[in-house]
Amino acid sequence: LAPVTIVDAGGQVIMTDPPPVIIENRTMVPIFTLAGTLQANVAWDAGQRTVTVTRGRDVMRVRVDSDQARISGRSISLGVPACIVSDRVYVPLKLVAEALGAEVDWNNVTRTVKLTPGPEAVKP
Repeated sequence: LAPVTIVDAGGQVIMTDPPPVIIENRTMVPIFTLAGTLQANVAWDAGQRTVTVTRGRDVMRVRVDSDQARISGRSISLGVPACIVSDRVYVPLKLVAEALGAEVDWNNVTRTVKLTPGPEAVKP
């Protein structure tokens, strides 16, 4: 697990607890941190081990240990399964952020992810 840094569009570091990590060559972040940065609401269903993220009129559901997510009725592949690290649900940053309308840029030299929220709409 290698650490990475997430910054907003203005270059300010977005603090996460715990920090983002690289798992299977994917930048993984705590879903609650990502949702907060994108001004989305999050709900955790412990019985189903599912996180529901609502942003605007769009709803995304991600189940721990699944590499699939449901976004407004359609299924997308996350590439790697959502997982629990340090008691937090982690999801692949790029796919989830883009599905929630954000732009994501990766700088491999500095191991920094720039996250720019978009309008409250899920991309088709």
